[in-house]
Amino acid sequence: ATNTTSTMAATLDEYRDILIADTFVDLTRLKLRAQHGVPAEIRGEVWKYLLDVSKPDKSEEVSITKKLSDNYRDMVEASQNDMEVLRRVKV
Repeated sequence: ATNTTSTMAATLDEYRDILIADTFVDLTRLKLRAQHGVPAEIRGEVWKYLLDVSKPDKSEEVSITKKLSDNYRDMVEASQNDMEVLRRVKV
């Protein structure tokens, strides 16, 4: 069990090294590692890259995330304004 645990830890560390890259996730390395199985602890994040949900170019991912966050904030503000209008109408 100890050998399996240390192998699993090494595998997790290898995946984390690939995924924490500052600018670009190496998909070739990620695909090669995934052929041997992906630990459950990190499977969701790995599959996002393998299925092209998350982009390997992290600068693009950051700008998309910011845009989505801004859109969400705008929708929340708009819905709050709508609720205020509804409150006035009910009174």
